[in-house]
Amino acid sequence: MTLFDRSWYNRGVVEKVFDCCTDAQRHKFFDQVGPFENMLEQEGVHLIKFWLNVGRAEQLSRFMERERNPLKYWKLSWIDVEGLNRWDAYSGAIDETLSKTNFDHSPWHVVRSDDKRRARLAVMQTILSQFDYSGRNDTSIGMIDELICGTVDLWNA
Repeated sequence: MTLFDRSWYNRGVVEKVFDCCTDAQRHKFFDQVGPFENMLEQEGVHLIKFWLNVGRAEQLSRFMERERNPLKYWKLSWIDVEGLNRWDAYSGAIDETLSKTNFDHSPWHVVRSDDKRRARLAVMQTILSQFDYSGRNDTSIGMIDELICGTVDLWNA
């Protein structure tokens, strides 16, 4: 199992918001994502995409905690802080990225992540429910909270 933390989709969101790519480069990225992800699936890769969404107030709270905590302050960068100032641009770029990279073969799972515990549970439940394996116990996995984890429709809800 390999987990990627947003780097593949930076072109669609962060690079757009901070003018680190041209519109042509971004459109090329959008044109390539679907065929690339489809190729991975055809080769037997199980691609599960999560968009962990944190609200503006919670994001600010987390940044302030990082700033105060000597064990976490290293995680806070100028781009994080500036990102709060560009919240609307981020929201627009995220909306466009989700809509242009949500495919039947590799759909997005949007996870409301203000509550870290519930978000992490929803991610684990989603992953575990995707596979058949020895000892699988659906009762133990539990039902995925649809108010926390769902389709891209949850992004706009």
